[in-house]
Amino acid sequence: MCYGLCGRGYNRSKIEIEGLTNYLYSCIDCIVKMHTSGRLSGVVFCGGFTNPDFPLESEAATTEEYFWVLAREHGLYPGLFPVLLEEKSCNTAQNIIFTGNFIRGNPNYFTAEELLEAVKENPSKAKVIKETIGQWRKLSPHIMFVCDMLRRQKVEMLLFYARMSMPKNFRLEARSFRRKDIHPNSTWCKQFLLTAGYLFDPELFRNDLRAGQ
Repeated sequence: MCYGLCGRGYNRSKIEIEGLTNYLYSCIDCIVKMHTSGRLSGVVFCGGFTNPDFPLESEAATTEEYFWVLAREHGLYPGLFPVLLEEKSCNTAQNIIFTGNFIRGNPNYFTAEELLEAVKENPSKAKVIKETIGQWRKLSPHIMFVCDMLRRQKVEMLLFYARMSMPKNFRLEARSFRRKDIHPNSTWCKQFLLTAGYLFDPELFRNDLRAGQ
């Protein structure tokens, strides 16, 4: 989860480009480790069309483009693993919920409830279906949301709310890396206040989900 590079990054300062580059290198190192260990199912880049100066460029698409430029240095290339673009979100809460919806929309995804219902409908296949449920527990979607360290606590709070609306077998986790930035929201004080707001007023989370609609 990070801002995009609309207009090839010409609208970003040297500090922002340097910060994003180092941040993406950290993400790439994490992806390499997960891919080589067989724990990576895919990557989702989040972020919609939030820059009015570049209405045809999404944060997700422009970040992905720059990601592959850097990733090739580590032996990664397009097609090595599935990559999805979530281009509807305009804030962090939507990043999380809309990404969850992406996973839920995967044709290979199924829930334990659906399998238990199948047992009732097909008693003769109960043994096979129950074995499948055992496998399901191992295949529970594990979604790692990556953010910068400043926003880690806010993301953790948003994940708390997100778990209430996602299937119980979804495992949601936050992972953070350092990122140098000059955005006015990129201060410990600002992020602390935002996190506290979500903590004491759940309506803020629901308002974020309705933003831009």
